[in-house]
Formats: sequence, structure tokens, C-alpha cells
Amino acid sequence: MFKKFKFLKFLISQKPLKGQNSSQSQPPKSQQNLTANLTKNVELLKAMLGTSSDLVFHDFILGTEGRPKAVLILVDGLVDIDTVHEQIIKPLMIESRTLSEKCGIFPNYNIEVIKNTLITVNSIKIITTIEEAIDGVLSGNTVLLVNGLSDGLLISTQGGEIRGIKEPATDSVVRGPRDGFVENLRVNTALIRRRIKSPDLTIERMVIGRRTKTDVEIVYIKSLVKPGLVEEIKRRLASINTDAILESGYIEQFIEDAPFSPFSTVGNSERPDQVAAKLLEGRAAILVNGTPIALTVPYLFIESFQSVEDYYSRTFYVAVVRILRYVAFFISVFGPGTYVALVSFHQELIPTPLLITMAAARANTPFPAFLEAILMGVAFEILREAGIRLPRPVGTAISIVGALVIGEAVVSAGVISSTMVIVV
Repeated sequence: MFKKFKFLKFLISQKPLKGQNSSQSQPPKSQQNLTANLTKNVELLKAMLGTSSDLVFHDFILGTEGRPKAVLILVDGLVDIDTVHEQIIKPLMIESRTLSEKCGIFPNYNIEVIKNTLITVNSIKIITTIEEAIDGVLSGNTVLLVNGLSDGLLISTQGGEIRGIKEPATDSVVRGPRDGFVENLRVNTALIRRRIKSPDLTIERMVIGRRTKTDVEIVYIKSLVKPGLVEEIKRRLASINTDAILESGYIEQFIEDAPFSPFSTVGNSERPDQVAAKLLEGRAAILVNGTPIALTVPYLFIESFQSVEDYYSRTFYVAVVRILRYVAFFISVFGPGTYVALVSFHQELIPTPLLITMAAARANTPFPAFLEAILMGVAFEILREAGIRLPRPVGTAISIVGALVIGEAVVSAGVISSTMVIVV
């Protein structure tokens, strides 16, 4: 017993740093520079990237025989193959012959000459370290290394298959745009740009997650955003210390004001028009690569009663509908509790004809009203969860038919009163 207590005390005393684990305690690796030896560079990259089947090392010669050897490094599936073929490989292998004969760029060549005269991609960056090459390849770019040059080129070729722009299933409307965010970050920023054609619209990029290295972008309108809001967002994002960011929900839990509050302090939306409206109100948005859900900050509780369709409808109609939402909210929150209180403790407040009907319905019910409400709440929550998680054909049948069958069965069996089914 004493040994167990000593071991428990030892475990308690080993307090890890917040947001860290044992795999994160390793010291950061030093930057390793590229060399002029192409073979050595390729060996280093293969050693660090491994032998994955989707990793491509394409060897070729710049022009004709006797010209420098080069290699293209990319991940199949993350790049636009047409861009690689037409704007990188074809100029380097075929068109470079004409340039070398007419302009004499070989053998007096360097990385700047190749960048400015051969490759026709619009975004090219010169890199000098192995780490930059690895990060670029894993982000969907293509790396070009040439024998005899100690620098490389990081060429923007991000592409591959992405989901098409469709109406978001989570925010459907009767009137309004039908497009929604997708999992591609650049497509999402373009959807916002199409709506806000202002030079004040600013997009700032950050990379979060030691292993996933997820691209995160802060979007705001410089002339409208609240002073200090963007700096606070940057501070909170920079303080995130984790291995992975796979969805915007990760970031939401890291940066929210009240982690233990049942009410959210960070908004989320799948609609670019709604995010654009928030930006025009002086808020800021956080877009995460790999998810169609964008975050908006700050977020007020009253925004839960708003719909994106409110921006497009007439004022008086929207006012009436919003009041109706408030009434429905208070009925949903206080209805079951009020019913339990009246039935259990304040029967004299119920009109006599209604009281007689309710008493007849509860005559054969074995459970008190409070326990009835709890049981029915749990049952309907299980049905809702089943309708969401199960395959769509099965889930729809369970959520609709199951609620009707269970509601009718529990009343017929005398387990739950019919009035409680209505209230819940």
C-alpha cells in the first residue's frame, strides 16, 4: 500500500507543461543547408521524407545531353499535374535547349536565370535549406534542385482533387446565395474576395501545429475592425502549442474566452455571405485549411437568434420572426421546468378542466413528473444522435419513425404521460 502511494505521489509530481506531451520535449532541429551536390541533397531528402509511395523524385536533364542534371520533388495527389508538366517540366527539358543555343545561359547559369527565364509559374521562391524543401513538398508545392547549385526553387503547384462549391447543408436558406465554403483555403478566401472588393480587406497567414503545419488565415477589413482585435487574435493563435490542427474546432477551443461556459464565445459559419456580413460589422474571421467551417470573433449570445436570411428579408418581417425565435427559446428552456413545478407543487394554478385532464393522463404513470422529463429528454437525445450518426437512409427512418413509435409506445404502456410527451 505504501509503495502504491509513493508511486501515485511521483506521478502527480510530474506536471507536464500546458499543451505539451513527451513527444514535444525534444529540442528543435537545426537548419541544414542545401549543397551544390545534387546526389547528397536527394539522399538527405529521402532519408527525412521516407519511402512513401506517393512521394515522387523525377530526375531529368536541363536540355540536351551534357547539361546539368536536375530533380523535381513532389507529392502525387497534392499538386496540379498539368501545371507541373506544362509549366515546369516542358520548359526545363525542351524549351531550355533553344534558350541555351540562342542566349547561351549554359554553362553560365544560376538559380535566378532558371527562375526568371524558364519556369512560367507565377509564384516561385528561392530556398536554401532542407527544412524549407520538406515543408514546401508536404504543403503541395514542387521543389526543383539542380546539380551544381546550392539553392533550390519552391514552385507553387498546389492542386489536386477538391470538393465542388455547393450549398452548405448546415445553413440552408430560402433566399440567398447557394455557395458555401469548401476544404480548400484559397477557394474560401476567393469566395470572400468576390463579395468584398475593397483594398482594406486584409488576409494574414499563420502556420499552426508542429506535425500537421496547418495553414490558418485571419481575415478582416482594416478600416472597420475593432482596434486591438487582430493583435489579440494573433497573440492567442501564436500561443497554441499542439501537434495537430485538423479542424477549426481545435482552434475554437484554444482561443475562446470561457472554456467552461455552455455558451459559445466564438461563432462559426459555412456560408461566405454570412462571414462577409460579419466582416462588414467590424469583426474578424479565422479560416483553417482542410475545413469548410470558418470562425468569427467576437461572438455575442444574441447572434444565436440570427439567420443569414435576415440580411435579405424585409425589416418588419424579420423583426416578427426574430421575436418568435425569442419566444420559442424561452418556451424550450422554461417549458418542461414550469410544467414539472405546476404538476408537482402548484396544482392550484392550473385551470380545473385542464387539471382534471392532466390528472387522468397521469393516473397510471409510475414515475414522478421530474423523472419523466429526464427520461424523455434522454430518449429524444438518443434518437437525435442516431439520426445524425447512422447512414442517411437508416438515420432518417429512425429519427422520424422512431420518435413516433417510441412516443406512442411509452404512452400506451403507461410509462410516460401523454402530456409529458407533448411538453418535451
